[in-house]
Amino acid sequence: MAASEVCCCCCWRGTARRVTAQVRSSCCNHVVQMATHVKPGERYATSDWFTANYVISTDAERQRVASHETRQESHYLRNATFNRTKWDQYDNNTRLADRVDHIRKSVHH
Repeated sequence: MAASEVCCCCCWRGTARRVTAQVRSSCCNHVVQMATHVKPGERYATSDWFTANYVISTDAERQRVASHETRQESHYLRNATFNRTKWDQYDNNTRLADRVDHIRKSVHH
């Protein structure tokens, strides 16, 4: 059979990498090899799975605690800044009012 007369994948590509079954091609008398698709990667033991989950869980808890502390600190700083600003504004307004009164009294005398 010539290359342009390829009738099935076994004629064109050759054998597959992993073979699970051999069947006859419907278009010729060649034996077609069926390939399986195996996922790459390792299999983990149960103890490895629990260890990985424990690490993820403790890291998440640590991040939650850090996030909570950051939020609490930001609330504290916001309140402290608000209070300081209000008192500074009050003090400045009081001094300004006293200065205006002093100038008015000076001009009239």
